[in-house]
Amino acid sequence: MSEQKPIKILFISAQPKDQLRLQVEFDNIRNKIKDSLDKKELELLNPSFDTDFEKLHKRLKDERPKVLHFSCHSTPEGICLINNRNRNTQMIENEELFDIFEDKISFLSLIFLNSCFSSFQAETISKAGLFVLGLKEEIDNVLAKDLAECFYFGFDMYNKSNELDKAIRTGCTNFVKTFP
Repeated sequence: MSEQKPIKILFISAQPKDQLRLQVEFDNIRNKIKDSLDKKELELLNPSFDTDFEKLHKRLKDERPKVLHFSCHSTPEGICLINNRNRNTQMIENEELFDIFEDKISFLSLIFLNSCFSSFQAETISKAGLFVLGLKEEIDNVLAKDLAECFYFGFDMYNKSNELDKAIRTGCTNFVKTFP
């Protein structure tokens, strides 16, 4: 019997001025899934805190993660990435996000959009056949960090059987039970 490959999780962000807070969020996620990382059931890839359009495409293409965790700023109209010319943030509209992710279903299963008003992006991207978590309203950074920790704690609890769909559902249930 062949050994099961670990589920790859890619943490990206487009907030280079807030890198310390994002490093804490990344570290807290790593701590929540530590047992699964140690057992090689999950693999947490190196994070990117200044993701631009090109870097997003390259990381997805080269690393082919099963889970994408995107901690960023967003509005109902779109999500922020870094503009690679001037290093300021730029809005990527919802339909552009669909175009980015529509051909990634062969390897990507879950996108966690940890940002305000990201349910709008989640609805658009999910039309590509991906499972996408987004938030309906504005939240502060502490709550966003707490939500991610709750999701990954639940996700990790069920991941022991290597059934990604059940792990996602368990993570979502833990998320909802903790923050109704």
